[in-house]
Amino acid sequence: MKTTLLIPSILVSLVVPVFAEPAKAVITTADGSKTVFIDKASDKGISYLQNPKSTKTEAVSRKEVKSIFFYRPSEFQNGLDAFNSSKFSVAKAAFAECKSKYSKLNKLPQNYSVRAAYYEMESARREQNYTELGKLFNSFRPDSLVNENYLTQLQIYPYWEAYDKKAWKRILQLYAAWDKKKLPGYQKAQISYCYGMALLETGNKSDALLEFNKAIALSEYKELELVLKAGERIMDIMLEDKGLLECLATHKTPKADMSSRAYLRLLEAHSIAKFWDESSAARALPVKFKKLLQVKKPKPKEDAKK
Repeated sequence: MKTTLLIPSILVSLVVPVFAEPAKAVITTADGSKTVFIDKASDKGISYLQNPKSTKTEAVSRKEVKSIFFYRPSEFQNGLDAFNSSKFSVAKAAFAECKSKYSKLNKLPQNYSVRAAYYEMESARREQNYTELGKLFNSFRPDSLVNENYLTQLQIYPYWEAYDKKAWKRILQLYAAWDKKKLPGYQKAQISYCYGMALLETGNKSDALLEFNKAIALSEYKELELVLKAGERIMDIMLEDKGLLECLATHKTPKADMSSRAYLRLLEAHSIAKFWDESSAARALPVKFKKLLQVKKPKPKEDAKK
């Protein structure tokens, strides 16, 4: 008979909290620069140690500090490595740990607690967990965040909140204020996808198709999960087209008209299915789209003569 090791709840609780730690940084004042370990900070001053094992704290007024440079904590680097490898659940946990450890430094510019909190939200978004993203966003305080693209991304999160709640009219309203804004491609791609879904769900398939194609082009394939979502919507819309379905049924027969608009759209759908099949190890191409992989491009006329 197997026995189960029971761990007392008091011991379990001891391993859960993440305690705040001093952060290694370089602070510059009128007297020069020095490496310190910042323990905590407020609007008025900064408390620091000369070395991480010291028990004696020193303080400096915020007015005296000209600049602060933080060394990147290992927890943040671990999160970033996982994030860049598309291991978003692992990244999220690492960023949450970093956020908690350095939470006493939230008042300082470019601190790693707030940076980690931002990337924790981005990990939830990339993981497509929009409900969790909403919860994290509602508790986020961007006071010391200065990166312009990060601040813009915060303004895009309401799109994902509306998407999660299927609030399509809300997305249509949001889009009116963002249509002409200059944004990085990956941010425009998010807006185009959400806007495309709103158009699709309110009955405008043709414009939705344009937005999904824009989402793929603007993303420059940097966010694979968004490309796949947009690609899936495109293939769904195309496979509802009677002309394309007829073309799919006859494209290998003498009846095939390879110069028709339907055939060109079929080739487009084939390209998306092929990209998905070749690039996404994490998620297999849905069965309903596998028939698109069988489509063959017509041979060039010069080859046909041979």
